[in-house]
Amino acid sequence: MNLKDAIRALLAGEEIPAPLRQQLSGLDPESLDEELSTLRRRLEEQENAKLSAEELLKKQLSAALSERDALLTRHKALERRERAHLQQHGLSTALAALDARSREIVRRRWLH
Repeated sequence: MNLKDAIRALLAGEEIPAPLRQQLSGLDPESLDEELSTLRRRLEEQENAKLSAEELLKKQLSAALSERDALLTRHKALERRERAHLQQHGLSTALAALDARSREIVRRRWLH
């Protein structure tokens, strides 16, 4: 265990082994403070980078979901148009198969 490991252990609330504690007792407190500050700053930077990456992923996921929703909406609109076209075509075909009198009865009774 080196100095950085000891500082990390202290930050994590863990106990430092006795041999290392003896080794650390002879170090300059200012150098320990500097090292501790440096490690804290690095840790904050890593956490900020992690949060930034998570935010970026959330934005990308949101954009992908929005794009998917837009595609689904367009697809549904195309399906509705196709269904209406097929119904109109089917109705026209069916009416064309009838004689004029029957066609007029169907139109008056069900289509208008």
